[in-house]
Amino acid sequence: MKKLNKEGWQVYGTSHTLEVALLTHYDKLAVEGTEELSAAATSTMKNIGTAKLMQDASEKYASQMGQALKGRTVTEHGSEQTEEDIMEMDQFLQGFESKVKAEINGELKPSYMLIRPAKTASGKDCWEFEGYSLINQEAAHKARMRAMQEMMQEQKAMHKLSEKTAKWIQEAFDAEEEALMTTMD
Repeated sequence: MKKLNKEGWQVYGTSHTLEVALLTHYDKLAVEGTEELSAAATSTMKNIGTAKLMQDASEKYASQMGQALKGRTVTEHGSEQTEEDIMEMDQFLQGFESKVKAEINGELKPSYMLIRPAKTASGKDCWEFEGYSLINQEAAHKARMRAMQEMMQEQKAMHKLSEKTAKWIQEAFDAEEEALMTTMD
């Protein structure tokens, strides 16, 4: 705590002291099934900085979940995967991470934020933020499952569209071939 004060950090968004904010945070974190997410941001405007913190937290969480899923896939199917399989999986994971990011946003509960004055690379005054959010693991699991369900629905829709497109292409080819055959007769 002394280190944070010495570095110029102050609690933002509440009248609590740093000590009270930390004690409250650790009390909440002690509840079974609660997970902590940290984030950082820099902005010249405080309200934008706080929004960036939440965005950073959801992006980090989504990235962690995507990497965990990729790791599991590689572990189970690593040597069996073709380059095409890997490309499809990467595309699927990008979509999954995007969905997780959107779903998890509503589940993140900001715990406390720290702020201190800073300078941009060009010397302009700005604010540096550090934020800590809490998430219930059960709610996070449900958010991941919603994201996975959305991805599976999209995959199913893409498969149906691909089948229809292939059918249209084949019908056009058959019609052209038939027209060619009748002109040859």
